[in-house]
Amino acid sequence: MNIFNATYLHYHVNINLIRNNMPIPDFQSLMLPLLDSASDGEIQTLSDAREHLASTFALTSDEIEELLPSGKQRRFDNRVAWPKVYLEQAGLLTSPERG
Repeated sequence: MNIFNATYLHYHVNINLIRNNMPIPDFQSLMLPLLDSASDGEIQTLSDAREHLASTFALTSDEIEELLPSGKQRRFDNRVAWPKVYLEQAGLLTSPERG
């Protein structure tokens, strides 16, 4: 189980400005909504965050299930994983140890 929480100021996100009619948002566009999702300070799973972001961006099930060219990972899962890594490196998200 991958869990994280955020330590940052809460921002109101206008998804209509971020979505910009792209089918699957790029990882840069997911950074602020990911922080916003974690802003309540509650520990949540990465799966919960993906579900929240997919709903926020009104992604279809086909968009969520779309695979990378390798066929081994869903594109949306990959796009959510990168901002999580970068935000952790910046000290804006933390992942508590498993257990």
